[in-house]
Amino acid sequence: MNLNKEEGHLEKSHELVKKYDTMQLKRVVLESRFAAQDVRGLLINKRFTIACIRDCFLRGEAAYASHVIYAQSHILDDYVSSERALGIQAGFNWGDCGEKTVVYTDLGISGGMKLGIEHAENVGREVEYRQLGFIPEVTKEMVALEEEYIKSQQEFRLILQDKINRPVK
Repeated sequence: MNLNKEEGHLEKSHELVKKYDTMQLKRVVLESRFAAQDVRGLLINKRFTIACIRDCFLRGEAAYASHVIYAQSHILDDYVSSERALGIQAGFNWGDCGEKTVVYTDLGISGGMKLGIEHAENVGREVEYRQLGFIPEVTKEMVALEEEYIKSQQEFRLILQDKINRPVK
């Protein structure tokens, strides 16, 4: 599979960065549901969050979604309480650089989202509620692929635990 859709896209993108340097994207903290009871629900939540991030870009915003960086990438395990808490706190720390918190409510408001909303309110950051207007569909095949991906990430995390094993400070 060739990943290059556009000939010379790397060079063109570097030139566009200079043009975009004058563009001011508003920094927003994105709250959307992540955790789920099963892989199908998790996949819907992941795809929904990706759509929310794109929606933010189309609104002239640069979205920060800690659950995409830490949990979706499996850097931290969202199903281990100490790692989930660490990811949420890291999200608060980085999120404090945001100008506004945007909450996408199509899938409801989870406990983690409530924590993010409360934190934003406590630090005096504006909170805006939004709806994307659709929920992504997933197929059985997509769920099977996600299950394989999760399994490979869990195996990789075991390697990381062996290679990079130190207590959290």
